[in-house]
Amino acid sequence: MSQLDKLFDQLGSPFAAAPPCANAFCPHPRRRWRLAFSKTESPISLNGQTYCGFDCFELGAVTAIAKLLPAAARRSLPGHRIPLGLLMLSRGLVNHATLKEALRAQREAGAGKVGEWLCRLGAVNEDQVTATLGVQWGCPVFPLERHPGFVECARLVPLPIVESVRMMVVHYLPVSRHLYVAFSDGVDHTALYALEQIFRCRTEPSLTSDSAFRRALDALRRLPPAPEQRVPGLRDPLEMARLLRRHAAEMEAQDVRMASCAKFIWARLESAIQIKNLLFEVPSGSPSLSPGLPHNADEAGHADRGSAADRRAPITPGPPPDAGHSSWRG
Repeated sequence: MSQLDKLFDQLGSPFAAAPPCANAFCPHPRRRWRLAFSKTESPISLNGQTYCGFDCFELGAVTAIAKLLPAAARRSLPGHRIPLGLLMLSRGLVNHATLKEALRAQREAGAGKVGEWLCRLGAVNEDQVTATLGVQWGCPVFPLERHPGFVECARLVPLPIVESVRMMVVHYLPVSRHLYVAFSDGVDHTALYALEQIFRCRTEPSLTSDSAFRRALDALRRLPPAPEQRVPGLRDPLEMARLLRRHAAEMEAQDVRMASCAKFIWARLESAIQIKNLLFEVPSGSPSLSPGLPHNADEAGHADRGSAADRRAPITPGPPPDAGHSSWRG
């Protein structure tokens, strides 16, 4: 830390309100001094790291996206679980003959899940399948059909992610910052981790019935469109970072959180007056990184350093999440 930085820390606010830039190659070593007195510029945060402006923010975004790309392109499957049919057999819900008949029907049809075929054969009902799923995943069953209030917080997650992962945020406790999440096809722990990274909270998973989830999903689709944009086809971290920078500048974002979830890299941009989700849809098997990450703004090809897009309102703490804003069922 330089002598000037130490002096700012000793003087306190407003001098300490402009932290050092997280970019080790920042071309503005004295920008902290300027930000302390400026009324038109303020830093921007990315996953908890503070950058002095959009040039350095974009460079940080390139690195962050490059780290997230492999997980988004890999499409990892859940870990091994005891097959649902064997669990139902061990619990006395079906017998060997019925299970073999359901497996044969599934094999001949080439589609569907064992639980669905057992329901079609009349051997079990959907509640029994969901309860066994809860045992399979070690989670409670959430009666989504009896809690219509889920709509208040379910849209925290962009609809394409809800549809892809088949999960829904059903409740939020602001005091303890706990998000309660219901899955219909088994628990996706990668998605839970993404929620914790985006909202800086703890998650509690549960299971819900397939029919209840479909009805809840239909209810979400009938709501007015959320402020989100889906971006398909990009493979280059630098192109993604430039697009992210443009959106952040347009809405004067103060905080950006990013995580990999299903086939997306999810960026949540927050300003003093609005929240927007940006979803980069990553093609399966995409390369994880373009050769040669840039180390400074000049290498990234910027010519607008210090432009009017960098002039934004001071950073304020973000609101809590509820501030208005591979199938394994057998």
